[in-house]
Amino acid sequence: MHIIAFNRHWVVDWRWLFISVLAICLLMGLSYWQWQRALGKASLIQRLAQSQQFGAAPAEQLRQLTPGSADGIQLKELGHWLSPRIWLLDNRLFQGQIGYDVIVPMQLHTTGDIVLIDLGWIAAPRDRAQLPSVAVPAEFMVQGVLRTQLGGIRLGKNIEDHGIWPMRIQQIDIAELSATLPRQAYPGLVYQLRESPYNIHYQAVVMGPDRHRAYALQWALLALAVAIIGLAASCKKMASAEQGVSNAKR
Repeated sequence: MHIIAFNRHWVVDWRWLFISVLAICLLMGLSYWQWQRALGKASLIQRLAQSQQFGAAPAEQLRQLTPGSADGIQLKELGHWLSPRIWLLDNRLFQGQIGYDVIVPMQLHTTGDIVLIDLGWIAAPRDRAQLPSVAVPAEFMVQGVLRTQLGGIRLGKNIEDHGIWPMRIQQIDIAELSATLPRQAYPGLVYQLRESPYNIHYQAVVMGPDRHRAYALQWALLALAVAIIGLAASCKKMASAEQGVSNAKR
């Protein structure tokens, strides 16, 4: 298809145009996604800094906050373990070794609310059919950071329920885990940061917002490069077309 614009003849290949536009949209979408992640990380860092400044929040405050606004607050409350419930979160790495995160439900003494606690990492036995031996104190001080924005990867069925504890899980599903509890657990997970019998390895921010901004810029520049390449391809075809017209006149 020939288009006349700016006193020049342009040749448009619709297949090339479709591929170019699709690639540009994809790259700009990735750029926007990384930019949004940068904003989210910056907001989380700010909330964590404010939480550290004001200290741990009392358990009563959880009832006054939405899960979104409670994300990142510090919590320090005495509670007791709802024995014998222990979940082992699968495929967790610590210092290059595969293992599990130990997840237990705790009932807070002040409010009676149930929260899930990540006590830290434990190594996995070589035989996957075996689960590590886990011991949990009947009562301890919950000291950690509450995260309500939980992710994870599920490979098939989430809970491997063989009728005995501990049970292996693929990801934290609050509603699913709450089915074994006296009532619904708070929609979040507290990462224990002190006084745990297991290896504490939680990092609130693994990749900072500046890194995400750099990735956003990288994807945007790639989108610009695709646009320039598409324009250059059209220019080459345009030149060929004009040369053909010139030869025909001769």
